[in-house]
Amino acid sequence: MQNMDLSKLNPGVFIVMGFPGSGKTSVAKYLVNKVKKIQTMTTDQIRLEMRLPARDENEQITETVYERLALQALSSIETKKTPILDATFYKKKLRDIVYNILKNKVKNMFLILIEADKNVCKERIFGRKNKSTYHGVDDVTVFSNILRVFEVPAEDEMNSFTGWLRVASNSMPRQILSWSGDFPERIIKLVAQSN
Repeated sequence: MQNMDLSKLNPGVFIVMGFPGSGKTSVAKYLVNKVKKIQTMTTDQIRLEMRLPARDENEQITETVYERLALQALSSIETKKTPILDATFYKKKLRDIVYNILKNKVKNMFLILIEADKNVCKERIFGRKNKSTYHGVDDVTVFSNILRVFEVPAEDEMNSFTGWLRVASNSMPRQILSWSGDFPERIIKLVAQSN
């Protein structure tokens, strides 16, 4: 299964969403290491490129960041790479921005919803203090604010994607909760193995 090729799914995009600290980035990085021609993109990278603070709660700026994330996904597809968009996607409006930019240009869009207990997420965020992904004390505040407004995708929204996967990430190995029949089986197995 090492370095499998997703070319038959191209053009395709994987959206990895969930609370901060849920394990989105771990799953995305694992897939990048196991799958050929795949590229991860994060809202943190976009904010850095735009010279914005690592965490900003301005809604208009956040929408611009998600719009740019979708546009970068299109650029990645032009270079024959499958993008993985790694972000909280905490509001339907943000998911819609990305979905609407991509829907007529991308053949396959897959959603991976990473779920984890809120306390597990907080512990992981505090554990980042010695890692390069740590953004400061504000991470816990941002987590709390996102938690308050987080909109879990409804069934009809999830079914608008080519395929979807729900994953519990409280402990390792990750537990696959459910998926749609169109989600690539080999990716399900890889996500379950990720750490």
